[in-house]
Amino acid sequence: MAPDYPRENGIPLPEWSAFSAETREHLAGQTPYRLQKIMYACEVGDVPADAFAADVAAADHRLCKLLEAEPAARRYFGDWTFAKVAHDSDTMRAAEAEYYLCDALIEYGNQRYGWVWNKSFPVLDHTLYGRYGNQPTGTPAPETFPAPETAYALAPSIASEIRWTTRTVATTECFTELDRDYYLRKAALLDRIALLDDPLLSGGDSTETAIAAALVLLDSDRPHIAPHLADRAEKDPRGYVRHQYAQRDVCDDTGEDGCFTRPNLGQ
Repeated sequence: MAPDYPRENGIPLPEWSAFSAETREHLAGQTPYRLQKIMYACEVGDVPADAFAADVAAADHRLCKLLEAEPAARRYFGDWTFAKVAHDSDTMRAAEAEYYLCDALIEYGNQRYGWVWNKSFPVLDHTLYGRYGNQPTGTPAPETFPAPETAYALAPSIASEIRWTTRTVATTECFTELDRDYYLRKAALLDRIALLDDPLLSGGDSTETAIAAALVLLDSDRPHIAPHLADRAEKDPRGYVRHQYAQRDVCDDTGEDGCFTRPNLGQ
């Protein structure tokens, strides 16, 4: 059964059973990759089985401590554990556990600690971030930023996002801080507008505006993201916006009703 905790986008998490058998089989074939991406905060390569088992055990210990210290976390995590993802011999059960655990980690980390990879979020070990990146040993794993057509494949229309950003600002009380989703959607909107002007253009007002909005998002995220990702984002701030946008749930064209939930959480 899907959890009932509040999610940042206001849309309940669809039940695992709502996905087609083909989608669930696809996700089962990838497990535990999505959980590893959250644990190691990078595009992981080969993770040694013994090291992963030790990291899973340590993560479950920290999760147990969190549930004792913060009873509200039980609403998010329920009985899901890292071990249920890593060690269940039934790949479908493991994939289901991964689906719910990843969402709980992202939502609880973002809501209570500002960002799932914030060093203060006690469930994850920030000393592991970047480890086992899909690069030769000792080389930080660079993030491959998605192409615009990939990042914005499910995005609402530009007109819809203009209405949404305008309405959000207009209905927000003075001196009220807007949430991260606003700045992400605004940066993505301006990036898309700049692409419409000229995808290859290196200058101009729309491009400069898009870069400025991207840097606002990056500056806000910087304390909470892995150093190698921050370095790459500095070189390509609009690419960073696309990378972040591709990970979020994307609302329909009205920007008000249902959202398309990407099943590959964390990617």
